[in-house]
Amino acid sequence: APVSAHQTYGELMHIVRPDTECTYRYFDYPTAVFAENDTVVVADGTTPYAFTSHGTALPLEKEIPQNTTKMTVYGGKYVTLSDGMLYVENPDSKAYEEIGRAVDYVFAGDNRLYFIDGTTQAIRYLDPNVEAAETQTFATNGKLPKHITADKTGIYISCASSYDVYCDDVTYYPLTPDGLGSGTVCLTKTEEILGMDGLTAGGIACFTRDTVATFAPISTSTRRLKQTHEYACSDVKAISTDGNAVYGLSTAKSVFRIDADFQARTEILASAHDADGFFRSNAGIATRKQHIAIADERNNRVQIFDAKGGVQSIRDLRNPKAVAIDYLGNYYIAHDGNKIDMYNDDLVYVNRTAEFAADVQITDLKIDSDNNLYALDVDGSVYAVTDKLTCIAQDAVAIATAQNHKALFIATSERRMTEFDADASDPQDALSEMFTFGADIVDFCTDHNTDFYLLTSNGSIVKYSQTNNGNYKAEGTPVVTFVYATRIVMNTVAASSLSLTYGDLLVSDTGAHAVWAVSGAEFFVNHGFFDPTPGEDEQDAEFKDPVEVHPENPSTPSHSLIFRAHECDVYKHDAEIETIAALPEGMRVIVPQYNPSAKFTRIIADNLSDSKGAIVGYVYTALLTEIGFNENGYTGKQHPVSAYTIAPNVSIYKYPSRSLPALLTFEDKTVPLTVCDFVTHDDANGNPLYGYVDNFVKSKIWYRVQYTHGGVTYEGYVQNDFISMRGDAQAYDRNVYPRVNAKIISKDKNNKELPAWLYEKDEKGEIVPIEDSFYKPLEVGTGVEVVGAFDSSEKYTKIRYYHDGFGTVEVYVETANLRYDGINKVMIVAIVLIILTVILGIVLIVRFLHGKRNRKANAKI
Repeated sequence: APVSAHQTYGELMHIVRPDTECTYRYFDYPTAVFAENDTVVVADGTTPYAFTSHGTALPLEKEIPQNTTKMTVYGGKYVTLSDGMLYVENPDSKAYEEIGRAVDYVFAGDNRLYFIDGTTQAIRYLDPNVEAAETQTFATNGKLPKHITADKTGIYISCASSYDVYCDDVTYYPLTPDGLGSGTVCLTKTEEILGMDGLTAGGIACFTRDTVATFAPISTSTRRLKQTHEYACSDVKAISTDGNAVYGLSTAKSVFRIDADFQARTEILASAHDADGFFRSNAGIATRKQHIAIADERNNRVQIFDAKGGVQSIRDLRNPKAVAIDYLGNYYIAHDGNKIDMYNDDLVYVNRTAEFAADVQITDLKIDSDNNLYALDVDGSVYAVTDKLTCIAQDAVAIATAQNHKALFIATSERRMTEFDADASDPQDALSEMFTFGADIVDFCTDHNTDFYLLTSNGSIVKYSQTNNGNYKAEGTPVVTFVYATRIVMNTVAASSLSLTYGDLLVSDTGAHAVWAVSGAEFFVNHGFFDPTPGEDEQDAEFKDPVEVHPENPSTPSHSLIFRAHECDVYKHDAEIETIAALPEGMRVIVPQYNPSAKFTRIIADNLSDSKGAIVGYVYTALLTEIGFNENGYTGKQHPVSAYTIAPNVSIYKYPSRSLPALLTFEDKTVPLTVCDFVTHDDANGNPLYGYVDNFVKSKIWYRVQYTHGGVTYEGYVQNDFISMRGDAQAYDRNVYPRVNAKIISKDKNNKELPAWLYEKDEKGEIVPIEDSFYKPLEVGTGVEVVGAFDSSEKYTKIRYYHDGFGTVEVYVETANLRYDGINKVMIVAIVLIILTVILGIVLIVRFLHGKRNRKANAKI
């Protein structure tokens, strides 16, 4: 069917094609082209199609005789050469009057129609006001005229020495008041001219087996022609000139333009071509991860359209027949009959996945939701493509995989639809019949409801849906037809640039050299599958629902909450449906609930780099890697640390993302918190670090905390900017000065009065230096309060002091930097040494006296 038949469907179907300089127009069998005044008319069957030189279609309701090989619009009427017969349109009746048999024709002079008589090979002409054609004798040196054309000064006739197709001489006949003057050979050895047309500026354009060239007169006196331009091309079947530009019809059913400078050839209309976005024999088709891949068999490539309208190709393949895409974005291509090669998402060759026996011819590839690859042989064998290449079924005409669960469906030549269960323990139970269908099919696909869309051998689509009792029945469907369709898939790419919506049916129409998108709404694709989008109140409720901590069953999640996502799409549903974002490699995401056996996992991603806020959706579980502790989660590695808020209006969140609604905002500062175990990433040396640094704001660290509200303990997340772990929050106002009972001294032996460095407890309970620049070392002489009893044997002592900005705060200093109530650690050590010396001296005296008494007693005895 010509393209006009498809146009009657309106919005039901359209051709999927990225933006190119070439306009797609399906031609069934184009045979002639005519260009004039920036308009190109193409003869296709019995219909002429008119376009501007930029490809815009013009309305044209007209018929022409069948098999038109030359066509001219002259004086508002069509003249055609069809099946060797010359026809002239009658403007009144719109019928075509038969002039006679002809080889070629041209208009010259005052609307005089010159033509080569198809019977006598004589040159005849027809004046506008004379009904019968007259004959004029021309000297052709015994050669046979094959082609005729004209410029503004005369006509040109190309001749052959025999009945060969190719011509080698061109003779020029000037226009005179009495008709045509004497002929002069103006071009010889013309390298086998196949066709020609006159140029407005004078001279002719010709095409041969290898070139398109233009020739201009050397002088007005001799009219000898010299070549002025040449463009190499070997696929031309007809040309027409407009000014000095040459328009041509190629053997690949495309219309091209060679501009006057002959520097470039531009395809302006095409159906079969090797330009990006066109096909010569499109075969297999696959759609996944915002890409559509089509096997372009006769162009030896696989073309890949993306959602933005771009196009790339995997080239240098021998007759690629089928293509499949896994959820990692890898491409599997069946080519050269029995080979399957794998390319990654950058279109780089990875390996040869499989190579079958030489007599195997793979015609289709499919991948299920677990990345299992299946291949269909031309003889009906279905293979599971593993190391063993296991044949799992016979007598198949088409295969398809389910969109939302692991399954392979097989349609047999007996019109039976069967399901293959790869997990069946008994191979005998792996295949089960589902339903029988009532037409011969070439391919089929499924949607998320597992409704079936059968592409029949007569070029239409039939839908089979499951009824309430589990049976399948054919439904009434819109009438669509294709030229020669070979594959059908459900589209998973939402792309305004390609006029595609999720759930459209994509049909690879090999006969039309095109991929059609059929409106999924017309076929009720995925009807009822889409969950309603939750309103704002429902979304907020999910994130504002606090997590209560029960003393007898403390919150101990079984995973680390933060995962690293490998390059992947985020879907609105737990299926490959409605892509809402694409995550780059290595991006951290929040996983509220993790089930490693689930196919999809719900994630929260802060995409702060381009101000998208939080993205909430589903990704393939296999594309997530857990960060931090895997086996022990939050538990058993650290001890809770006391903390408090250091400013009013600090917010607690259910998950570590400020793009989500807050659980609670504390009006007062110094709200007591407990910081819990939360290890989620590693430092440069691979050691676990505390807290969570998000993807883009590296200075912000999230802590997992427990807090009390309304007498109940809850759990949430807060950023480091708003809390302090430097001592407990005090019951009194932090603006009240501490009770000074100690003073900072220098521990330097040379009394250089060096300030005292400040310390804090980290998440492991170890005392470490404070790296916060707001907490500067305390100068010698600063009054502080010792918290609790002063123990000079401890290396560090907790103190309170008044910070200009934060009020009274608690930190640690080295005990050697303190003088407590007039006594410092050095004095205490000196006193202790004196006391110990005195005690030791007493002990020695006692022992001396006791020994002397014993000696006297022994002497008396």
